[in-house]
Amino acid sequence: MSDPNKSNKQVSKQGGLSSPSPKPSQTAKSESPLSRVHIPVHTVVFTALFLVAGLCHSLARIINPFFDTVLFCIQYGIFFGLILYWILSLRVRLLPSRARTYMVIAGLLMLFFVFLQVVKYRVFTDEQYLLTRYSWYAYYVPVYMIPAMFTFSCIDSFGQPGEEGLLAKKVVMLLLYTVAVAMVVSVMTNDLHHLIFIPKEGVTDFMGQTGTYSHGLLFYMIYVFMFAGMVGGLALLLYQSRRTGGWKDALYFFLFPALWLVLNSLHVLYDLADPDFVLQYPYQFPHIHVFCLIGMFESCIRARLMPSNEDDYSDFFAGMKVPAIITDRNLNVLYHTGEEMPETADAKTLRDSLSEPVRIEEGFTIQGRKLSNALVFWASDERTVDRLNEQLAAANEVLAGENELIEAQNRLKEKRARVETRNRIYARISNRMLPAMKRLSALLDECETDRNQENEELFHTHMAQSLVITAYIKRASNLMLADPGEEVISGRELYLAFEESSRYLAFCGITVQVSNFPAQTMTREAAFSLYTAFEEWMEAWLEVRPEKLRMSVACSGSEIRIMLPERENAPDPGSVVTTPSVAVRSECSEGLMFVTMEVKKA
Repeated sequence: MSDPNKSNKQVSKQGGLSSPSPKPSQTAKSESPLSRVHIPVHTVVFTALFLVAGLCHSLARIINPFFDTVLFCIQYGIFFGLILYWILSLRVRLLPSRARTYMVIAGLLMLFFVFLQVVKYRVFTDEQYLLTRYSWYAYYVPVYMIPAMFTFSCIDSFGQPGEEGLLAKKVVMLLLYTVAVAMVVSVMTNDLHHLIFIPKEGVTDFMGQTGTYSHGLLFYMIYVFMFAGMVGGLALLLYQSRRTGGWKDALYFFLFPALWLVLNSLHVLYDLADPDFVLQYPYQFPHIHVFCLIGMFESCIRARLMPSNEDDYSDFFAGMKVPAIITDRNLNVLYHTGEEMPETADAKTLRDSLSEPVRIEEGFTIQGRKLSNALVFWASDERTVDRLNEQLAAANEVLAGENELIEAQNRLKEKRARVETRNRIYARISNRMLPAMKRLSALLDECETDRNQENEELFHTHMAQSLVITAYIKRASNLMLADPGEEVISGRELYLAFEESSRYLAFCGITVQVSNFPAQTMTREAAFSLYTAFEEWMEAWLEVRPEKLRMSVACSGSEIRIMLPERENAPDPGSVVTTPSVAVRSECSEGLMFVTMEVKKA
């Protein structure tokens, strides 16, 4: 926290806040961070240690092997320490965001990169060619992923939360995640496809030695993608800085790609000039790659292209659109936002708000929290909420009166729906029973004719047939009426239908024994179809007028099985039964006829 002497407000002991005096940072244009001449001490120390590590690498050839090992340990100890220091500093200097997470991951990949260099050249031997080859493949994982993390950081830092296009940014990030994972998988599975590194013919124990392989098309495609991603990410940051007025500071970013190009070019020229020179080139390609990327990240942070908290909090806090203040323990204001706190927020109100929110007359709620060395207070404007609550109370009164009307309308709709459902069921029954009712009407007319002609035998025959059809109409209607709210009925309903029909068939000379009807359920439509198919065949038998015909009927699942003695004049069930949803099979064996009626599957 700043010194209390810097405060431009004080809380009055009697109440209210004194008028603030303008802050120097608010009256003059803030100085951009990279335009300051002052260089932080930690940057100087970081650079000096990096130079020391390069010196250790240069002197490795002119000293005996023992000191070569010592210099190697010093060199890589410095590299590991610098990278770890930079990673830890990110957690302190950057605001919590995905961009910070990506940069931390990039730092860990840098550690992994340097570690793989040590393992490949100082641990594994030529005899361990498989481990050496896969450590070489893994070498390219950080090479590919570190630039990808830079691109992810740039995309995440672009725009503000809630802006239009946030969904498009998420889609782009998901696509880039997929491509990055594909790059890693492709390099680690190179042995399966050889699309990145192609071993030359005749090479055995392939370990990635220079001159033993060539690069495939996928290798160049990946590098094009990496270059395009970094350029695209930088373009987003430059566009962001142009909107915020800090684009000049962003130009410092280009110093590090230029430095990377110069150092690598000098490395190549140095090796071409005299590869056996006593002094080695200070840095190898991985070291240049890693620390130039650190420089790129740092230039973006220092230019405020990524959200950081390195600088004074006052500018950031003053730009907030919420009435808030930060005070010391004596309530002397250290920082304040651009919005004024309510005048009635006196010292007592502020101290009370540390334990629980305090509501004041102007429609504000004052809340406070204790920080490590200070106090923070903010005011929540409740006036809009109060106005909405009043409108909501008035609306509730109106709705309470309308609820009774709505309930009455719902009851009327339910009653009307029940009536309409009942009418539809009755209409459906009438339509499906119409053919049977016409047959019944014709039989009753014949009965009337037989009675007028005093033909008692035909009268009894036709009357018995009409009773069979009447039983069918009654029971078929019951099957469609049973449990109208359910799609299934008990097999007991179908059993009772066959039982009643069998009683009236007995008057026509047909004895039906109904048995083995399981208690399982079946659909109403299946039960109606089986019963109708049985009725059609029985009415065909009535036309034949059999004498003393006995049959047994059993039900199993969605089919009925009928067994009866074989008769020459037996009607063919396959042609008589016209119910479309029932399949009929019949066969005769040893003087018996077996008929199966099964509901077709949908």
